[in-house]
Amino acid sequence: MSWDQTAVLIAVKGYENYFYINKGRFVTFEDGHNEWENSKNGPHAYVVTKMPVPQITGLIEDLMMHETTVAK
Repeated sequence: MSWDQTAVLIAVKGYENYFYINKGRFVTFEDGHNEWENSKNGPHAYVVTKMPVPQITGLIEDLMMHETTVAK
């Protein structure tokens, strides 16, 4: 998995067709451990795939390999 390309996919195409958004809050404790708290109004979020990972991988790879044409 490559999160850089995933972030670009979401920035360019949006997340709705590919991912669910799980909102919440990332909490760090004094002893160094951390936890995730689900919350609809939380300030943090992470994505969960809507489709199989190989399908998203193929989409990202196809977009990365796309060669644009330059008008002369």
